[in-house]
Amino acid sequence: MLSYEVGQVLPSFFSPGHELCRSSFTAAFFDLIYWIPTYETENIYRWQHAQLEYGVYIANHIPFFLLTFPAENWSVDVSLNIYSMQAELIAEWLTEKGNSLTMLLCDCYSNILLDIRKTQIAPAHARIIRETLAEQKQAYTDAFQVQKMIENTMHAMSTEDMIKKSTMYKLR
Repeated sequence: MLSYEVGQVLPSFFSPGHELCRSSFTAAFFDLIYWIPTYETENIYRWQHAQLEYGVYIANHIPFFLLTFPAENWSVDVSLNIYSMQAELIAEWLTEKGNSLTMLLCDCYSNILLDIRKTQIAPAHARIIRETLAEQKQAYTDAFQVQKMIENTMHAMSTEDMIKKSTMYKLR
């Protein structure tokens, strides 16, 4: 299990050099890592304090976790690829009940962790994500097939389009 410390370089991840959001599966559910190009105090404050909403958009056995800051007109999405997890951990993770989401805000150039925000999504939504990922494992044979479908979906649909087609829920 990784431990994170604000002000330190994010372990186990390379700095992308541009804005990027990705996921990392954990025993408790998953981490959402969002790299931003500028770590202005205003962006960190928003990340820490703004009201959040989340939703799950599913396309072709791929769950997209949607996160929006409604008052800030700021939204991100992250796709979940079951094959990004170590193969020996997949079966156990799919049967877990955890719904904890750790959101990490990082500088995309230095990879310095700027903030950590921990929350939970509704257990029913976590279950839907797990069920969809189990279906994904049956529908695709490897990470590359899933990634190709993610790219096709992202090319055809924006984050805002996904949000419009999803039910959004308040997040603490």
